[in-house]
This record gives sequence, structure tokens and C-alpha cells, in this order.
Amino acid sequence: MNCCSGRDRGVPRQEKIIDIYDARGREKHHYWLAANGAVDPATPAIEQVWDDANRMTRILNNFSIIDYTYNEAGQVRTEGTTVTGDTAVREVRYC
Repeated sequence: MNCCSGRDRGVPRQEKIIDIYDARGREKHHYWLAANGAVDPATPAIEQVWDDANRMTRILNNFSIIDYTYNEAGQVRTEGTTVTGDTAVREVRYC
């Protein structure tokens, strides 16, 4: 399935290809095609991980991993970012 194609301010057209969904129909993986129809090497693929409560717990690409935790009300409690090649996690806590 594709979506999000178009041209904006002279930027060559890309197409977002969603190629993996989980059993609940949530997007798990997508990548981008360049204007020539080849996989766009400048825009990395994205993978998403979901929990049973339909909350995204992780999103990642070649450059970074972002992990989320949630409170009992389903609001984001923490957002932790790890950049590829670095072992440190930068964490943001929300009230």
C-alpha cells in the first residue's frame, strides 16, 4: 500500500510504501520510493512496535531508536532516544 505521494516546493516526488501491518492493522514498517521508482537511499525505512493497548512503544530507523513508556492513563511518561553508534539513552520525562 502506498500513500503520501506528492511534490512540494520543488522537492522531487516520493512515495511512502507501507509494507507490513500487524494483526490489528497497525503500521509496522514503511519505506520511501524516490521519483525514479527505486528505494530512496536518502530516506531510511521506519519500523514501529505497538503494545496490546494500541500504544507505540518503539519507533526506529537506521539512525536512532525512540522508546516510549506510558502511565496508567495512557499518556506518554518517558521518551528515550538512542542514536546509532552511541550507547547512551537521552530520556525526556513528562509530568
